[in-house]
Amino acid sequence: MARLNPQVATSLVERVTDEIKSSILAGSLHPGQQFSIAELCEELGVSHIPVREALRQLEADGLVILRQNKSAIVAPLSLAEVKEIYRLRLLLEPALAAQSAPSYTDQQLEEMGRLVEEMHATGRGSRGLVGAESHSKLHRALLAPAAGPVSTTLLRRLWDVGERYISLVYDVRPVAAHELYTKHLALVEVAQERSAPKIRKALKVHLSDSRDHMTEYVTPLLSADHEVSPVKLMSARRTDDAEAVAV
Repeated sequence: MARLNPQVATSLVERVTDEIKSSILAGSLHPGQQFSIAELCEELGVSHIPVREALRQLEADGLVILRQNKSAIVAPLSLAEVKEIYRLRLLLEPALAAQSAPSYTDQQLEEMGRLVEEMHATGRGSRGLVGAESHSKLHRALLAPAAGPVSTTLLRRLWDVGERYISLVYDVRPVAAHELYTKHLALVEVAQERSAPKIRKALKVHLSDSRDHMTEYVTPLLSADHEVSPVKLMSARRTDDAEAVAV
């Protein structure tokens, strides 16, 4: 077996992780869908090593469940999970935003504005990871001055798990893109005032409203039967790096 270049291997794992994650967020891999590791390897044109590592990372993020028989399933939807995600976000984010607000720099505020426009331009669901990254970066920017590494790590996991619900819910509604844009633009406008009480209240209302939307629209999806089909990712990106990890 050829020796692996650690940087090449790490880069490939990241790309495989992003590919699978993007397909989950976009709904190409349905909640509860079972698939084999061999199927993913074939679809992506890589060996089982980066696929297994990617799935371990996604399992840690709560997006997949690994099985002992060399298969995995996309984590099923759960109304209890939605409620827990937002309960924890409501405990953490408004308080951190309030601590952060007086310290926002002009550059940080400009970045928030750019992220809102980027999220609006890239859309949701059909673009998978792109819109999701802009969304999570915006929420991270609102907390940046006060959020330490521990709270950032906890919130990143909550955002990752929550994003698939947001994508599933907003992607099926015609007014979703504009609705998300106006809601997040309103948050940035409040942030520009650098007022701790105002941003705390605005973010609390924003998250509570999101929780209520998730609860209303996820419930019908819980009873939807998805046809189990062969793995089909959004866009299998095959690169020469795949050969570097072949076994």
